[in-house]
Amino acid sequence: MSIEITAKSIIRGKLFFVFITMFLYSISSYCQQDYNFQLKDSVSVKSYDELIDAIYREKDSNIGLSRLYAKSYVNKGKKENDIVRIAEGFNFLAYLNKDKFRLDYFDSIIKYTQNKNLKDQPMTAYVYKAYSYYEKRNFKKALDCYLKTLYYANKNNNKNLLEETKFNIGLIKSRLGYYNEALNIFKESLKYNTNHLDNHNYLNNLYALADTYRHLKQSDSATIFNEKGLKESLAKRDTIMYQYFLLNEGVNQSQKKNYQNAINKISKSLPYIEFAKDEPNLAMGFYFLGKTYYELNENEKAKFYLKRVDTIFSRTLDLHPELRNTYELLIGYYEKEKNKEKQLYYIKKLLKTDSILNSNYKYLSLKIAKDYDTPKLIEERNLIINQLENRNKSWLYWISSLSLLALILCIALYYNYRKQKNIKVKFESYIKSQSVKTYGKSNIKQSSGLSISPEIQKSILKGLQIFETEKGYLDNSISLNSLSKKLNTNASYLSKMVNFDREKSFGRYINELRVDYAIEKLTINAVFRKYSIKAISREVGFNNSESFSNTFYQKTGLKPSYFIKQLENKTNK
Repeated sequence: MSIEITAKSIIRGKLFFVFITMFLYSISSYCQQDYNFQLKDSVSVKSYDELIDAIYREKDSNIGLSRLYAKSYVNKGKKENDIVRIAEGFNFLAYLNKDKFRLDYFDSIIKYTQNKNLKDQPMTAYVYKAYSYYEKRNFKKALDCYLKTLYYANKNNNKNLLEETKFNIGLIKSRLGYYNEALNIFKESLKYNTNHLDNHNYLNNLYALADTYRHLKQSDSATIFNEKGLKESLAKRDTIMYQYFLLNEGVNQSQKKNYQNAINKISKSLPYIEFAKDEPNLAMGFYFLGKTYYELNENEKAKFYLKRVDTIFSRTLDLHPELRNTYELLIGYYEKEKNKEKQLYYIKKLLKTDSILNSNYKYLSLKIAKDYDTPKLIEERNLIINQLENRNKSWLYWISSLSLLALILCIALYYNYRKQKNIKVKFESYIKSQSVKTYGKSNIKQSSGLSISPEIQKSILKGLQIFETEKGYLDNSISLNSLSKKLNTNASYLSKMVNFDREKSFGRYINELRVDYAIEKLTINAVFRKYSIKAISREVGFNNSESFSNTFYQKTGLKPSYFIKQLENKTNK
């Protein structure tokens, strides 16, 4: 901690004393500048090892001097055009700076190393950038950086970092609400961590699985992993993780309506969570205590804990989407009590929460309107403000409000009309473009630029035709490696031929074949149109409905549900 010393104001004093003081200060400043000049001059001749020793020696006692050595390290690397040393120097600077410049230094590492085929960079820079963005709750940018890390970890065959990065991507997917996708990642990660005895990663993995099962409403599975985590934490003497598993199981018990059990477990764990200064999980504990007391009709206790969630949000401006209901409950309490001021206060907090959540969580945009959507909140907020300012509103206010509502309704109806019309146009356009559709046929074209013999090219293309004709893509386990084995070739050749002949990546090629098949079957099979989107996606080989819907939309410009509706309309005419 730096201590700032300020001189006392001189009310009375001799001018001579002031002059002497200023003179001595100017001499001191000149000497300091001369010292800095000499220091920089001496630093420039130091070796890399000497600079590293100086960086670590001064980092605790004189951080400014330590940064000077780090900058000299970078400059020395630049003079010698040594990319590795430049990256190391920027890494030191990032380590020594906890402020906004930290990300700039990581960007500098990436700039200098991204095309240099180094073992650790820019991979490590992307890892630290991802951590930094995650701490700032910028999950979109964190995910982008983790995907970059994944690419370099694969490229450098760094299995530990590869698995760790996959796990972190799973955490972000979970935070964004993609729980099924996160679950698959955590299951794969557990296999790796079970074989690589890293206690910390293993326990984190168990916790992630328990928490994901809880979000998926699979409470029994959540209990199994929480109990396993409690047992393993005791065996490994990890007190903190033990409390996290206790907290998670308490939340799980609350969702199972075992309220007293939930209160006991959550209350026992919270002092440890608070001691660890883990405010996100502390807020989670407070919310579920409040929610549990709410279910037990103990309103004062419920309000007490819900307000503690609000206190944390006010301080951190970070709230898990699951805790948004905090403000809905508080608004409901004060609405019953006819306390307009408190009601207005928490409506404003809910609007602020939604604004922050919408910037980080795409999936919330469809759920925000569930009970207190944004237009309703704005309308209610304005209504309460007007009630507080003028409780005797004139009839003109009501006419204006009704006119505004009518206008909004007209706009909504017009928007819906245009939307339906656009959907119909897209549907008709797509149907026309697909009126002549063939499967399993391809004009065999070959290229001498692929470094693959013509005979092998011809064999692969014929194999692909058979694969398409026999609808092998409906197998949800098909992969580049498995198909290449079936075609008696290797994955590299197959990938090149798909890219060249089908003009798309292997994954896109398989998924679009599945979508084409789904469209064909939907068009001719009325029973198939009655299936749920999830059932349709599984029927045509997708492992999850999200991937099917995304591919379907990319190919047709329509969501599957809209496409089916238009088919039904066309059939019933």
